Amino acid sequence: MPWSLRRCCPPAPFFLSLALLPAVPLSSDWSEAALSQAIYGPVGCFYHGAVYQGATLLEHFDPLLDFSQPGACQDLCKAHLNCTMFGFFKPSGACYLGNGQATLASSEFGIAGPKNCPANPPACSELPTASFPGATAAASAAGWPSGIQPPNLQCWPRDRFGQPARCVAEDVTVLDSTQDSGSCLGLQLVQIGANDTCEMDCAGDVLCAAWQEVLVSAIAESTECWQGLGVNCWTPRGSFGMIGAGRFLHGHYRVLAKIGQAQVMGLTQIFQTQDMNFGSPEAAIRYCNHTCLSLLTCQIWQYSSQYGCWIEDPSAHTLGYPLTRSDFINSTDFATTAMAGEYIQRLCSKDAAPSTTTPLVISGWEATSPTTTVAPPTLPPMDLGMRACSAHSNCPNVSGVACCPNLQGQFLPCCATGVSVLPTPSPGSAFASPLALCTDHGGCPRIAGQACCP
Repeated sequence: MPWSLRRCCPPAPFFLSLALLPAVPLSSDWSEAALSQAIYGPVGCFYHGAVYQGATLLEHFDPLLDFSQPGACQDLCKAHLNCTMFGFFKPSGACYLGNGQATLASSEFGIAGPKNCPANPPACSELPTASFPGATAAASAAGWPSGIQPPNLQCWPRDRFGQPARCVAEDVTVLDSTQDSGSCLGLQLVQIGANDTCEMDCAGDVLCAAWQEVLVSAIAESTECWQGLGVNCWTPRGSFGMIGAGRFLHGHYRVLAKIGQAQVMGLTQIFQTQDMNFGSPEAAIRYCNHTCLSLLTCQIWQYSSQYGCWIEDPSAHTLGYPLTRSDFINSTDFATTAMAGEYIQRLCSKDAAPSTTTPLVISGWEATSPTTTVAPPTLPPMDLGMRACSAHSNCPNVSGVACCPNLQGQFLPCCATGVSVLPTPSPGSAFASPLALCTDHGGCPRIAGQACCP
């Protein structure tokens, strides 16, 4: 096996007691790491998805185009006496050189960095001060000793294409097993190799949070592999052919700050408290924590006794950068019922010793404008019907009613009973089908040219 698993049986919600197994990395992984470092610099040096704001461009220096990589842009900066920082943009290959006082701002295609990479990038070890977050972006940046809030995945290795790379320095941690993650909804069907398993395929994909293997045909011994983040993983479900499931943590993490009586704006709900069969609040908090840990791009998670589990999911909503006080509100119902939460940073290294420093506690601030808590909807019980239906990637929760393809791949109308009158599609609709068409419905997704909804 090119990697190994380690099992996690945490005795407390936020601490992972891990028994390590030796990793057996592929030599090509280390070659990839060396190539990536040549392109993107040492881990923690370059700022991905960011650009320097307020920097002064070097005099008489126009941006150069057709640079193939940010490492070459940094090399150009090293060759100029007055250059202290650079900015690189992927689409155009533009390279900017500058100096002066500057702060980082979010930029979808930008990569920024200093003239020279420090031996130990401060972004991977420093903690925010008591002044973080600030009322403004500049004040928040000043709340870090280096003057820069680390962007998401700042200290995670990249591959040659700039995407998050597999952490070859650490084993994969098993956070949850079949008993804890076997009922997940919202997973995607994936094709795996003939000699691979669903579990090991997910373990080898740094962006795979959870997996679920479903038996489609007992006679043909045919199975399907479903992967993704998964939601409502602890809702009791009937038999649907599930034969194995699990949730992973890639690398390790450190806590930058605890989140107290505050609501972090812009998070995504994972489960509602009242819909889960948790034996205690501690169990609910642990599973909320585990869901965030399994999603590599998740930096923040929160659990409320009333509103359930909410985490950062950049695929659904991107948080502001840098974070400011307007992102942490204490004047909502959610804030008063918040029980636990953390702001974390992902790390990948051989030295995974936990920090002994007590992190900052963010308690939140009054909203500058009237703010209301976005309460989760109340969902009625679902009759999922067909086996493996609920795990299908195109099977949404539409007002609590599931709809999806059946085992033959045919798209079904909504599974709820008692639906006898279907809405009429708008004139001139491009999608015509005898199935449950209601393309004008706000919660009605189009699935391969079909639509389904209540």
